[in-house]
Amino acid sequence: MPQPQHTTKSDATTTSFKQIQDTGFNTDDIFEMKQHSMEKSIKLASSQLSSLDGTEEVDASSISADGHLEQDDSNATSTINKTKQNSEKQDNKMKEKVPIKYPDYRPDDRVKSPLLTPVHRRVEVLCVLLHITSILLLSSFFFFLWCFPVLWPFLSIYAIFFYLFDKSPSNGNSPNRRVEYIRNLKIYKHVTNYFPITLHKTVDLKPTFTETKIEVDDFNVYPPISWFVPQFLLIFLNIFGLCGMHKVTKTKMVRTGPRYLFGYHPHGVIALGVACGMATEGAGVGTLLPGIKCYVTTLVNQFHFPFYRDYLMSLGVTCVTGKNIRALLRKNCSPVIVVGGASESLLAKPGSNKIVLHRRKGFIKTAIEMCGERVDYKEGESPENDICLVPVYSFGENNIFGVYYTNEEDEDAANSLNQDGHIKRVLKKCQLALKKHVGFTLPIVISRGVFNYDFGILPYRRPINVVYGEPIPVSRFKGSKRGDKATPEEVEHYHKLYVEGLQKVFNDNKHLYLTQWDSEMTIVE
Repeated sequence: MPQPQHTTKSDATTTSFKQIQDTGFNTDDIFEMKQHSMEKSIKLASSQLSSLDGTEEVDASSISADGHLEQDDSNATSTINKTKQNSEKQDNKMKEKVPIKYPDYRPDDRVKSPLLTPVHRRVEVLCVLLHITSILLLSSFFFFLWCFPVLWPFLSIYAIFFYLFDKSPSNGNSPNRRVEYIRNLKIYKHVTNYFPITLHKTVDLKPTFTETKIEVDDFNVYPPISWFVPQFLLIFLNIFGLCGMHKVTKTKMVRTGPRYLFGYHPHGVIALGVACGMATEGAGVGTLLPGIKCYVTTLVNQFHFPFYRDYLMSLGVTCVTGKNIRALLRKNCSPVIVVGGASESLLAKPGSNKIVLHRRKGFIKTAIEMCGERVDYKEGESPENDICLVPVYSFGENNIFGVYYTNEEDEDAANSLNQDGHIKRVLKKCQLALKKHVGFTLPIVISRGVFNYDFGILPYRRPINVVYGEPIPVSRFKGSKRGDKATPEEVEHYHKLYVEGLQKVFNDNKHLYLTQWDSEMTIVE
């Protein structure tokens, strides 16, 4: 029986060497070929280990001349573990330096043809487009009407009495121009459903007004006649017995609760959450806050556009001036102030929750000085029934517009990572100059369009959740009388309470409305 042949390592090497010699290569050529082959094997093993376990390459000295690793199994395992640890450390450092980016906007993670879009979604897009471009459409329509000479007398009357000399937006007479029919138009329901915008309250706010029924004497005439006949003529007819009187039941709003001063955060690009959620009935603010007349305030510059100013006043929008807010509070109205203003709009970008509040104390001072300042004030009345501050936070307000962000100096290592840093600095200076000289600024919007999802001025379909916090009753400190100027101690005290109340609203509701890409609320100024 033939025995199996055993070949030693040295014999195999000698045989292989003799076979190579028979090919005609000399010793130097054979050594160079062998060295070149070993280098390729080292590089291949190094690249494979690097791709599996980390970024460090295997040292060439750890491989012997015959292509085998010199370390034993335990050393190789420790090297792999060490490489994994170094790789994890590097990954953690990269995660700390690079912030989580809000994902690009793609509805349902795919692009749909406009022909496949449901009709109700097309209607919502059209309504949002009309709403955000109303300032251009209505102002242009005013100048277009001047092309028809037959309309010149009417346009002249409007320009003189309802535009040049009308101070309703700034003297507290906005309630007289508010039209509930326009606030309840169905177009605003489509606008709020586009995002959607949803209102929430942490506690029930006591109604400022309660509807009561009272009996009054009225003229016994048919309603169409009472609508058109002057009141003094009806009194004259009653004196001569030509028109009688009878008892009728009418509805009257009686003040039973405090006035409120709402502070809205954050501003976002154009504050659509407050414009659509509180200036209209699209989100049902009247149902959520019954008996409270909210008046959204904005810059006085927006009332310089003809027709558009009347559109704003019909929604109950008014000027954010101290004189106007005091006049509204005296009439038991509840102003809504977007506290951050234009400075905060430059901080708006998807995923951000930066707000401006530390140096915003004017609305606190106004609330303190208006304690007891109203037409029906009674001495000794409880502060809970006088005036209250209410913090409001809008989750998702900053997420609905994509912007070309010009505040990259606030990000770590941004100047070295962004090649367009110089352009952003120039644009930032232009935005700040516009804010300083005009009073407002323009964030550079790069969102979605009507028929595409990559570029345009339309906001994204992302939810906005507006949450109302607990009311903070305001009263004067001991030693301060009604009508006195607010003291620094009073302002600091109520400003601190307001900041704490706003932080409570955010912390108590962030688990419900924050996404995984949203940051924590930060007061930067």
